[in-house]
Amino acid sequence: MRPLLPSVLALTALSAASAAIPEAGAPVPPAYRSALPPMRIDTSCLGETYREEARRTRAPSPRPMATGAVTRGSSSADGASSNGYGGLMDLGGAAAPPPPAQAAMEAEAPPAKAERAPTGRGPFELEPSYPPGAIVLPPQGPSVDWGGTIHLSNDDAMSLASAQRTLWAVEQRAPLPVEHIRPHELLNYFTFDGARAAPGSMLGVTPSAFRDGDQLRFAVDVQVASPPRGPVDLTLLVDRSGSMSAEGRMSYTQRALQQAVGQLKAGDRVDLVVFDHSVCTPVRDFVVGRDSVSALTDQIGRMAPRGSTDLDAGLRSAYTLAREHVREGHAGRSGRVMVFTDAILNTGQVDADVVTEVGRALDADRIRLTGVGVGRDFRDDVLDMLTEKGRGAYVFLGSEAVVDRLFGSGFDALIHTVAEDVRFALTLPPSLGMTRFHGEESSRDAADITPVMLNAGTHQVFFSDLAIRAGRLAGQETLVFEASWTDPATGRRAGTSQSWSVDQILRGSDRTARKAAALTAWSDLLLTRAMGGEACGEGWDTFVQATRQVAGDAELAWVAEITNRQCGAVPEVPVAQWTAPAQLKLRIDSDQPIGQVALDCTDGPHRTALRSGNQVASFQVTPGSCLVTLHGTVPMVARVEVAAQGTSSTCTIRGGRLACR
Repeated sequence: MRPLLPSVLALTALSAASAAIPEAGAPVPPAYRSALPPMRIDTSCLGETYREEARRTRAPSPRPMATGAVTRGSSSADGASSNGYGGLMDLGGAAAPPPPAQAAMEAEAPPAKAERAPTGRGPFELEPSYPPGAIVLPPQGPSVDWGGTIHLSNDDAMSLASAQRTLWAVEQRAPLPVEHIRPHELLNYFTFDGARAAPGSMLGVTPSAFRDGDQLRFAVDVQVASPPRGPVDLTLLVDRSGSMSAEGRMSYTQRALQQAVGQLKAGDRVDLVVFDHSVCTPVRDFVVGRDSVSALTDQIGRMAPRGSTDLDAGLRSAYTLAREHVREGHAGRSGRVMVFTDAILNTGQVDADVVTEVGRALDADRIRLTGVGVGRDFRDDVLDMLTEKGRGAYVFLGSEAVVDRLFGSGFDALIHTVAEDVRFALTLPPSLGMTRFHGEESSRDAADITPVMLNAGTHQVFFSDLAIRAGRLAGQETLVFEASWTDPATGRRAGTSQSWSVDQILRGSDRTARKAAALTAWSDLLLTRAMGGEACGEGWDTFVQATRQVAGDAELAWVAEITNRQCGAVPEVPVAQWTAPAQLKLRIDSDQPIGQVALDCTDGPHRTALRSGNQVASFQVTPGSCLVTLHGTVPMVARVEVAAQGTSSTCTIRGGRLACR
């Protein structure tokens, strides 16, 4: 990770952001101009006069305390204590009364949902000691439950942190813990060929499959629509503790905030809350188009690391402020808390189970949550738990390019939830049975599956291995994919159902299913390595062969390149060539009609039909050797070498003889 040049880059990005935002006087809905409270700036919050609170307690290490552990709360800038939610006893043994904000939150939050126990899981769920997607259930004999409806979940499509960290670790040859490898997040991170949602529709749903022996490898790509968004009440919670000075973490955070400011729309409201061992709010009720943008960007530029990390106090303050906005009752506005932190808990409440309970309170008030992990060693478990309870997403800031993509053109996808309480289900015919779902959750019982949120412009790929009963595909049988959701604006339930015959799916493109197969082979390779196994032998070969079935995919080629550096393997076709498919143009000069031209190249088979008057066949293939088969009175075969810059060749048939030059 390369640290930024904080002062120069911050000032440059701030200027760019300022130019992009509607300044004071830009059109703002009149109701918001008059009804929203005036902006308040606390100039002492980030200034020299902001004094450190005397009462604070440090934990001996950044590791989370055991569940049920107790600690003294530390005072925040507004006097709020950071004791736990459940009325935890302090170290002196007396019950510490919760502060007013905490008491209100406890009184109004719904009962905490019971965590699912690691036993009694459905037939397609994963063993608790392994990461999602790591276990293959036995596909043989009576263990397969044929047909029926299976409920599925891939978590939030914007939960990209594990995929981002995995790619970064592989590229940098850094250690990669098993718990950071989540196959479904890798599938959600990359792009696929699914159809966009039709006008007026919420989802575009595209099936893809290919047969692999006695199993059908089946994928459904779900593309989410991008309708215009309404105004948002955005509470930005920023960690400015001392650890944020490492690896340029504060610079990344400021860059992300500056990019985000440039994406705001007239009527959006922003609060900026910062925390270390204390909490303060330098900007409150900033409204885009009403207030001077420099009032916000100046405070962003003044943030500097100091002190220790009381994430619990920061989350409570952000929740209290966001909840006040919800209670104002302005129709058409959505609420969101976005927290930037390395989540290294070392002051105040440090029990991650307790700290993250605020996620449930946010969800109960329909305030959406986005977590942003900063720094190579941010606490993945804390942000994962927080956003799981808050049914939100979290991302990882690991490079300038990632910052600019997520908080520039991708910003709406971070803050615009278009469907809530989303559920997916797949109904199989009697001839098929699921042996592995490469996602987060699957069960025959819908109650076992946690509903998710969908954000604008995102996508999900649901990839499964389906056993074929007795090895015989029933082409006319159908698969049904269903999705249902709640419209955030109206509260109404909606849904869609798509069905396809097996033959219909197999006649379509298999590219999505093959790319999903390559990526899951890669995640299996990484899991093997992370668990101490040898991943550069059979695992590498499986991944290479799967990748070669997806010609010209630059994403897979890059993954192969960075993995190849660790394995030190040299595949038959140089990996660099996978990113640059070449054109092969074949002109057919034949004394007999040729109906079809077939190629067998290193990236797999290709076919095209010839029509009367058109005797030229064009292909995009991996450079190297290809077998050409011309189907005339009998199949005739020749070999063609395809150069990296492309090749044109004429295949001549005379008197039953074929030559391609």
